[in-house]
Formats: sequence, structure tokens, C-alpha cells
Amino acid sequence: MSHRGGRWLRATRTGDWLLIVLLLAGAIVAQLNLARRGTAGEMAEVFVEGRLRARIALDHPGPTWVAGRLGPVELMVEAGTIRVADAPCPHKVCIRMGRKRRAGETIICIPSHLLVQITGRPAQREIDAVTR
Repeated sequence: MSHRGGRWLRATRTGDWLLIVLLLAGAIVAQLNLARRGTAGEMAEVFVEGRLRARIALDHPGPTWVAGRLGPVELMVEAGTIRVADAPCPHKVCIRMGRKRRAGETIICIPSHLLVQITGRPAQREIDAVTR
């Protein structure tokens, strides 16, 4: 039985690798450009079971506790960002979602029925199309 796993690797040429590197670099530059364009959030709206429970200003650092379905969820505001610091859910996925700062970003804790949505001023955008 012969091993054929490396045949495609031997068939690649310098131009192939150059094309792969250029495509990856272009994708990284595009992603960084898109990440920079988002508007910074001003407030975080916290919903539990679809009802607005709190509005938290992102310019006032400190903890906030919100009663979720499973118990209290600790939200932490630091340096214009918000994150879930502690939650009673079993897998802690909401904690691993990290810090959010841009308008439109969300943090979700499904077991606690919690949604944190960042709001802010809409970005100034150029008109891209006009229809009648």
C-alpha cells in the first residue's frame, strides 16, 4: 500500500505559494479594515426573556448584576467594553464570548435567557444605491 498524502504538496510551485500568501494577506487586511469601521458603542441594553432589564453606559466602569433565569449574572464594564464576568449557566459560553464594544455586537446566555446588545450612533455611511 503506497502513501499518496504528500503528492499535492510536491506539485505546488513558487507561484502557487505566492498566490496563497497574497490571498491570505488580502483577507487579513480586509478584516482589519472592517473591524476598524464599526462605531463604538455607547450603551449596553440587557434583556432577560425578551424584556429590557437594564441600560448600562459603557463609559462608567464597574460591575452590574442582572437576574437571569438561572440566577444573577455579573456584567463588567471596563474601558468602554462590556463582558459577562460570572454566570450560573453550566458551560459558561457567555463568559468566553469576551469583551464587546462596537454598536450591534451581542452577548447571549441561552440558559439564563439573557441578551446584551451594544447600541450607539449609526455610522455615517455614503449612499450606495438609490431606487425608485
